[in-house]
Amino acid sequence: MTQLGPLALACDGGAALVTLEVYEEDGVTVCGLQQLDGRFNLPPKAWLRTMRAQMRKLEDIARSAGCAEMRVAGRDWSRVLPDYEPFPGGKPNRLRKRL
Repeated sequence: MTQLGPLALACDGGAALVTLEVYEEDGVTVCGLQQLDGRFNLPPKAWLRTMRAQMRKLEDIARSAGCAEMRVAGRDWSRVLPDYEPFPGGKPNRLRKRL
């Protein structure tokens, strides 16, 4: 297991530090969003655009690290990240995207 970060994300309206975790599972290199600390104070539509854009940056970092899949968990991100799918296994709010 390897940690990437903390990585700084910033835009007008806020900033955050993100730590990613890279590991192998069943022969697949996976990147998980391990920790996210920060706040973006933006109107709802701007917040949504910003979160999706920042997530694309994190996916690019994961691809560069050789990852084939990105995973997020915790709060329910399914409406924010519509291109992610539920991760099987019965635990709520676990999503993944094949990169």
